Amino acid sequence: MALFLHGVFHTSSYTSTLHRRFFSASLPFSCTGSLSSVLSVDVERTEEGGGSRTRLIAQNIPWSYSGDDVRRIFQKHGVVDDVELSMHNSTRNRGLAFVTMESEEDARNALSNLNSQVVEGRVIKVEYSTSTKKKKPSLEIKPTTKFTVFVGNMTRKVRSRDLREFFTAFNPNLLSVEIIFKKTDTDPRQSAGYGFACFASLKEAEAAVTALNGKKFLGRNIRLVLGRKVFAETTEEKTIEDTPI
Repeated sequence: MALFLHGVFHTSSYTSTLHRRFFSASLPFSCTGSLSSVLSVDVERTEEGGGSRTRLIAQNIPWSYSGDDVRRIFQKHGVVDDVELSMHNSTRNRGLAFVTMESEEDARNALSNLNSQVVEGRVIKVEYSTSTKKKKPSLEIKPTTKFTVFVGNMTRKVRSRDLREFFTAFNPNLLSVEIIFKKTDTDPRQSAGYGFACFASLKEAEAAVTALNGKKFLGRNIRLVLGRKVFAETTEEKTIEDTPI
């Protein structure tokens, strides 16, 4: 089973429980592509050339589901070879999983039986994971350094587009933003009141902190803290990109 944490898929034979806090101003945040709300994920299909039709993508799955939970609902309709679960943090997924079935027939059965079905109150979407363009024989990996700023004390009603507009008014070269959401008893998509902004240089990140820390944003004085630099690998093909709500 593979887990996806902060923009990168990691393969793991089992899901371990991570005993550390996910968010900290001193922790790096992987800014890959154009990140924004964790509630809306636009995924470029990764299978080469639309080849074998055994790989499926499942969207809007329950956030509490583990890879084993996803495997359980798919194996009712065929043999499951592998499950790749996109994780938001150590305890919650992003509502997205890739499932590889043993045969094309198994994949067809799973797709026809599970697409648009209600799973724990959520209507899941299942379709083939196919590529819109053929993968290049080799991709040059270009390491880039990106710098993050922790943004705290935001209103619970904030959305990614609000935060992007706020930062781009100061610096049009902003790379990306992300609002962190949490599930509550009354609202399954409530902002946690904090998020991240990503810049290409330390100078830009420091300038944003100096100029905007304590400023009014949607009625609240936000708190900005400079995080550590992040080394991210970029390729000529973009694989995952979050889109604004």
